[in-house]
Amino acid sequence: MLSLEELNKIGFGAYRISKFSNEHNQALQYAIDNGCNLIDTSSNYTNGESEMLIGDVISERRKHLFVITKAGYIRSNNEDIDQVSKRLKIPKEEIFQTSDNSFHSFGAEFLENEIKTSLKRLKTSYIDGFLLHNPEYYFNQNKISISDNRFYELIRKVFVFLETQVKKGKIRYYGISSNMFQLPNNDNGINLLKIIKIAQNISETNHFKFIQFPLNLAEYEPSKPNYEGKSLIEFAKLNGLITISNRTLTAVTEKGTVRFANYTKDISNLDEEFDFKVITNFLNQIKEQLLAIDVHDDILSFVPIQVVKTSWNIFPNTDVVDGVFNKHLIPFVMRIFDNDLPPKILQSLSNLKAILRGYAKRNMMTLTNSYLNTLKKNGTIKDFNNMSLSEIACKFCIDSGVDHVLVGMREKQYVESLKSLIK
Repeated sequence: MLSLEELNKIGFGAYRISKFSNEHNQALQYAIDNGCNLIDTSSNYTNGESEMLIGDVISERRKHLFVITKAGYIRSNNEDIDQVSKRLKIPKEEIFQTSDNSFHSFGAEFLENEIKTSLKRLKTSYIDGFLLHNPEYYFNQNKISISDNRFYELIRKVFVFLETQVKKGKIRYYGISSNMFQLPNNDNGINLLKIIKIAQNISETNHFKFIQFPLNLAEYEPSKPNYEGKSLIEFAKLNGLITISNRTLTAVTEKGTVRFANYTKDISNLDEEFDFKVITNFLNQIKEQLLAIDVHDDILSFVPIQVVKTSWNIFPNTDVVDGVFNKHLIPFVMRIFDNDLPPKILQSLSNLKAILRGYAKRNMMTLTNSYLNTLKKNGTIKDFNNMSLSEIACKFCIDSGVDHVLVGMREKQYVESLKSLIK
């Protein structure tokens, strides 16, 4: 087993990777081959496919790797809270609804089952780090104040349970992953001092060891000296905690989502006149099929088609493009072709998606460059000796004092760009 002192600065963030992607498999293999020994995932990432992929890759070199997973989210399919309680066989009072079709729980029975499931997917007998995933949902959705003792009593019960899992050898350490950590005397987030005291009261040799939070060039609140001259990062370290930053290359700002990545090569071949002809050809193919099945409505009366026609070059980011395709356009096309897509339609869809993603990347770069110029002017970004943008973003986090930096490296090229920092 790896000791905490042996972990790399740069970790493999496994959000949105899948067992069924050869590209993701190769990227993880390549990262490990190049010295990356810290892997972070969650039970709900790609509905468990992230953990499955990791399990496939790490089996032969498990003892040389440190694997972190998280739990808390409940996957649901149009169920109400009573149905979820019955299906999972956990008390209704331990389930919290976070949206119309999403639930959350830190009940002992639920977490125990999540640990068992994660162990099976990861093909391992133990989890190095087990994190509570976004506990702020407890008070966000249930109109409970962050300072409410009921929230901290929930954390106490969970920590007591997790200590039993440590004794059983199921997990080695535990922690919390949250977007809302705050220091003492601040009621706008999870009070880290209260959490530390809870762990200490349970046991002086407790295994509460990790906190994880967003940190990047635009969102660097954790590195600011907001509490008696100390930052969240410094305060955590003084209390023996290991800090892990996520969302390294993606920032949520007032101007929108900013990606700290360079897409120059990806957008070099964009040609609006030619690309619009490709889109028009696709629309004509859809129109022909609608007529073939005796549907004479204007194709723009169908929302997925209307969105493509009117927004093809103005999507703000690739996630929006992927959402439009996966949730709306592809189901619509499958329906009108009776779930049997001809090769030419499959090719047209592939071409269309590549074009839309290209323009989305161009729009992302425009916003990113604007933001970078501001960061350079205010001195946030200094001279990093011609490092790549992803290296600059990671180096910024490391220089802020965080122990480990997670980066989504779903392609080998992303691993390649960070090899110097991984080593």
